[in-house]
Amino acid sequence: MTPSKNPKIKTPNDLKEVIQQMADDAIL
Repeated sequence: MTPSKNPKIKTPNDLKEVIQQMADDAIL
């Protein structure tokens, strides 16, 4: 996972949210 693939990622905090989002997707 790289910033270029995920433009939404700007800060480590954002990355944390992205990881949580990925976890939610995994549940689906």
